[in-house]
Amino acid sequence: SYISRRQQHVTGSASTKMEFQPVSNNEFAGIAAFQGEKHHYLLGKTIGSKGQQVVQLRKADGTVLAEAPLSKKDSKKPLLLRVDFDGGKCAFRYATQEGDWKMLQDNVDGRYLSTRVSGGFVGVTLGMFATSQGKSSNSKASFDWFDYEGNDAIYNSTSTSLKQ
Repeated sequence: SYISRRQQHVTGSASTKMEFQPVSNNEFAGIAAFQGEKHHYLLGKTIGSKGQQVVQLRKADGTVLAEAPLSKKDSKKPLLLRVDFDGGKCAFRYATQEGDWKMLQDNVDGRYLSTRVSGGFVGVTLGMFATSQGKSSNSKASFDWFDYEGNDAIYNSTSTSLKQ
């Protein structure tokens, strides 16, 4: 499942808060920066190779770009996930407490999501996802909220005027 909104700014962020208790490594839920089936980043919670819950960043081809284990205590808490984008760079963060963001991976190539690199014309969407990758699952992901903020400098400049 995937629920999203279009990225409308060059600079900004998207974030969500979710509760999810995966029981196998095919179960994965979180936030996505999605251009298409072959060009996207997934930031979420799953079961890592050592059998414990982890926060993981993946590319569309399944490559794991970064992973952080969650303690038993933190794995039971709601998880906050955030994608920051600024031109051609993305940063992926997570938190188990509001405002206590931890960097999972910085300086990720945002051009990978561009139509110039990926083809097509659709653009990027950002949103919440949950998957069991085609396998049967009884796990459920519950999302409390999703937030999108655009922060392009042109709209924040005091010298910008639309008056004629």
